[in-house]
Amino acid sequence: MVDDLSSRVAYGKTLADHAASRAARFTLYQDPVDSEVFSRENAACVKPGEQTFLDKLMAEIPGI
Repeated sequence: MVDDLSSRVAYGKTLADHAASRAARFTLYQDPVDSEVFSRENAACVKPGEQTFLDKLMAEIPGI
């Protein structure tokens, strides 16, 4: 979770309370090591029809 001080402090929430609220913001971080999903040699080019890390992540969410 990204600690957004402006929204968290304005409402007097703790970090744990803020993480459970709708105002919480999150980031995706992927360690750049060669894996099934990520490869340093082709990180900049994605072939048409090939799934990226974000595509595979979104496929895990039901209803999308």
